[in-house]
Parts: sequence; C-alpha cells; structure tokens
Amino acid sequence: MAASAELFSDSAGFYQTPWFPKGAIICSMHIEYTVQIWKEGSQFVAHAMPLDVMSSGKTPEEAGKALDEALHLFLVTATDMGTLQEVLQECGYELQEGQWVCPVWVATERRSADVGV
Repeated sequence: MAASAELFSDSAGFYQTPWFPKGAIICSMHIEYTVQIWKEGSQFVAHAMPLDVMSSGKTPEEAGKALDEALHLFLVTATDMGTLQEVLQECGYELQEGQWVCPVWVATERRSADVGV
C-alpha cells in the first residue's frame, strides 16, 4: 500500500495538495512501506513497517486510509524538522541511486512464548 495524496494542477501547471500553500514548489519523494492490518476489538489497526506508524478504522480500508494520512503527516513533519534522512536511515532504508529503498522483508511469522505465572 503506497502513500497517496490528492494532487491537482493549477492554471500554471503547478501541482498543489491540501497540505501546501498555493504556489509552493513541491519536490516529491516515493517511499514504499509494508502494511500489516489486524483486528483489535471492533477496530482494525494498520501498521506501516518499518516506519512504525499506526492508525485505525472501522474497516480494513478505513484503517489503511487513516494510516496513509498519518504516514504522510509523519513524513512531512520529519521533512519540516530536517530529520527525514535520519528517520529513514534509522528505520533501515538505504539511499540507492537517489531513491530511498525499503528494507526487504524475508518473513512475517506468528510466534508464541511461554510465560510462567
């Protein structure tokens, strides 16, 4: 599931989003991430790995859409603070040929642990 944002072009051909002021020059970056969705009670929880951003919704689709928005805001905030590169590196992303590449997942497993009580 990729992050998405509604873009529209103004009369001059500049792309705008609801998050940037009119006339802002927008440089975009494509950042892929893996999403896990599970049910907790009556809510579905969506988790963007490896960025460790989560959100929820009443359906898996709502949870995914809420996660996309939360992740977008997380990345915009990191960009505004000047820490995006550091955040991506700490999450295991690598800069290859000018693109940030997500860690490759080799397995997702369900495990259990015994706990003495």
